[in-house]
Amino acid sequence: EAAGFYFTAENERQIFIRKKELYDGAIPSGNSVMLGSLIKLSSLSDREDFSDKAMDMIGHFIGEIDKYPTGYTQMICGLTYAYGECGEITIIGDLKQEETKEMLKNISQEFLPNILLKHSKSTGMPTATLCLNKTCGEATSNIQDILSKIL
Repeated sequence: EAAGFYFTAENERQIFIRKKELYDGAIPSGNSVMLGSLIKLSSLSDREDFSDKAMDMIGHFIGEIDKYPTGYTQMICGLTYAYGECGEITIIGDLKQEETKEMLKNISQEFLPNILLKHSKSTGMPTATLCLNKTCGEATSNIQDILSKIL
């Protein structure tokens, strides 16, 4: 009861059992998605309460994950973000500019579960900045330079 989220509201009267899904099947469980969201929102907003809730979930569910890791693939992505090397790529540019679109296209073609993508509007030539574990590198107009550091 203490950790995680139910699939239905507490005041729902037309159900017999309130389910708290953990298992990731073909569709990730709500709790797995929520874990990743809480961790990333905590990183973006510096909201410690989000981080605390995520850590409570991890502490509560880690035994189940350890017993059957292949059943919790999306939850493990959240764990990877919580405990692995995390980063942010900030694209600074006009979303209508072809160069900005090309940067975003190159990033979106990669699986980057530990990287948050941010955008800031600018009228100049687009640039990108990579921050890893709260340390940022220099802005570059070559997105491949950034991708080579994280792939």
